[in-house]
Amino acid sequence: MAYENVTPLRDVPQVRPARPDILLPSLGLREQMRKLRRRKWVILGVILLITTLAVIQVERLQPEYRASAQVMLDVRRQQAIDIKSILPDVPVDLETVQGEIAVINSRTLADKVVTRLGLDTMAEFNPRLAALDADEGFDPMGTVRDALRGALAMVGLGGGETAPTDPDADRENRTRIVNAVLKNLDATPRGRSRVIEIGFTSKNPERAASIANTFADLYILERLEAKFEAAQRANQWLNERMADLRRQTEDAERRAQEFRQQAGLLQGAGTTTLAQQAIGQLNAELISARAARATADARLRAAEPALGAGVASLPGAVLENGLIQRLQEQVIASQRRIAELGQSLGPRHPQVLQVRADLEEAQGRLRTEIGKVISGLRNDASAARSREQQLEVELRKFETQAGVLGQREVELRTLETQAQSNRTLLNQLTQRFNETALQQDLQQPDARVISAAPVPQQAAFPNKRLLVGAAFLLSALLGVALALVLEHLDQGFRSAEQVARISGVPALGLIPALGSLKDRVMRRRPADVIVDRPRSNYAEAVSSTIASLFLAANERRPKLVLVTSTLPGEGKTTLTASLARAAAQSGLRVLLVDADLRRPALHRALDLPLQPGLTDVLGDRAAFVDAVQKDPRSTVAFLPAGSAVQNPLHLLAAERTRQFLHGLGKHYDLILIDTSPVMAVSDPRVLSRYVDQTVFVVRWARTPREQALNALNQIVEAGGRVGGVVLSMVDVRRHAQYGFGDSGQYHLAGKYYQR
Repeated sequence: MAYENVTPLRDVPQVRPARPDILLPSLGLREQMRKLRRRKWVILGVILLITTLAVIQVERLQPEYRASAQVMLDVRRQQAIDIKSILPDVPVDLETVQGEIAVINSRTLADKVVTRLGLDTMAEFNPRLAALDADEGFDPMGTVRDALRGALAMVGLGGGETAPTDPDADRENRTRIVNAVLKNLDATPRGRSRVIEIGFTSKNPERAASIANTFADLYILERLEAKFEAAQRANQWLNERMADLRRQTEDAERRAQEFRQQAGLLQGAGTTTLAQQAIGQLNAELISARAARATADARLRAAEPALGAGVASLPGAVLENGLIQRLQEQVIASQRRIAELGQSLGPRHPQVLQVRADLEEAQGRLRTEIGKVISGLRNDASAARSREQQLEVELRKFETQAGVLGQREVELRTLETQAQSNRTLLNQLTQRFNETALQQDLQQPDARVISAAPVPQQAAFPNKRLLVGAAFLLSALLGVALALVLEHLDQGFRSAEQVARISGVPALGLIPALGSLKDRVMRRRPADVIVDRPRSNYAEAVSSTIASLFLAANERRPKLVLVTSTLPGEGKTTLTASLARAAAQSGLRVLLVDADLRRPALHRALDLPLQPGLTDVLGDRAAFVDAVQKDPRSTVAFLPAGSAVQNPLHLLAAERTRQFLHGLGKHYDLILIDTSPVMAVSDPRVLSRYVDQTVFVVRWARTPREQALNALNQIVEAGGRVGGVVLSMVDVRRHAQYGFGDSGQYHLAGKYYQR
């Protein structure tokens, strides 16, 4: 490759100041995925570590079993008495269901379960037993001996004294036992129904089912006992109330009777007094008497006209007499006979006269009888009138007496009403008492078990799949977070794109790190690879860097090129030697100058002596032709650093140094100067003013960005011209994983070029 046709450099872009926003990581999805791909082994390591620990921990967890029984609140009413405040039924509302759940979760019910099942003798619930089991010095035989000794002492056969117990400690331990039971208990409603699910979790499946069923049974028994107690309280209250009310009723009735006797308000039939009964009877008799008197007067008035009336017009009151009816019939018959005989016989005929005589006799007798009847009617009317008057007198007398007793009767009615009210209430309470006494023996709970807790076949905890899956997801999240944090903390340059975007200086190339087994076995220096393997990816990368340096110059090809870096150990010396040999292979006359007067290393890279060299030439201790050396493996001329000097900066800053370097340009096509790192000493800033361009070496993924930008800015501020940045020691495989635009080139180039 030849570069003779490239014109020398006149001017190059300067380094832009570093901006904080440029240093921030990209938030694009594609960029984030690249970061995760670059850190995939970190993510996989975190996932593997945490998931493995989770699996180990899950396997060590003791399984717990959960059993649940279902209880339904029964709303069928079975009242003992009609007093709902004494024996209330359980309504079907959410508040009541929550209240029943609170009863199930109560310490009282839990304490009964502990007593019934003897849970205080189990280490799962008793902290004392758990502490003994966990004690490394636990002696089972000693515990058995203590138990036997205590049993013998209880029956009076033991001679030893037992250790006194602390009541407060026992109560506290009992409280802890109940708390442990309640901790594993859960009672929840099933939706909006009346069903309550009672669940219990235990390390033993049979124990979990037994405790859940015992809670359900004792809860129902608790409800039944509550109803019994309510019925007993109701009976007791009713009995006491009945005794008091019975005394009050008897006192009220006695006071009413005494007042009746004292006031003369003797009671007749029913609920009325004798005076009232008498007045009522007299009123009835008076009405009857008045009716009888009116009837008698009417009959008399109807009968009186009969004295002068004919036989045919007798009133009904007269005709009621049988004799008068017969006499009337005789009169009518005689009159008919006279009429008949008068037609055939004369008026003086004896038969006619005889009939007339009979007629007169019958009429006389009829008048006599009519007079008797009228006289009787007059007597009846007079008697009825007298009876009426007598009853009126007696009624007025009793009415006067009743008016006097009216006020006392009002008081009597008050006493009787009070006594009657007490009697009515007493009868009602007596009836309720009898019903309650009968209902007390027929009480039924208002809840029932609809599903007993079966023995669980599978452990409810731990859910191994769920826990391991959660651990896997958590580890994945932590791995991703750790990868992003590591990427954020990674402040090195990893691609030419980053270099150009962040620093504003073009990237001249990426130099791969030499890591092949053959190179390590042969201990081959990187500069030797340029000669031994000119078609390798390393040699091609170095040649590409030289081409980029010359092509970036546009008009004038640079002759004096300074190579520096930010910090030591970034590969600038190795790169300088490699650049020199690669340029010499293209036919250029190349001079390699070691200007790192403090820690020279180029002579070791070329396997040449250190003296005489640059310091000797500048100090007039040796001629240039005597100091310059020939690279044994290429056409490169090499000027070593030379003898050590006390103040290298003064030597390099002298005008003679600038003239010397520019004078060398007449004899060589390319002069490569290796110098010290920028952040270490000031030598590079001085030399950067004497050269056409400065090549800045940055170690891939290692050199901090801020320090590299600071070093670049120092060169620019000193008046130097930065031709570009070279990334050295690039890990080709890792670089390919980053997905940068230049990753494929440098990753695949090794397979294409290397032989």
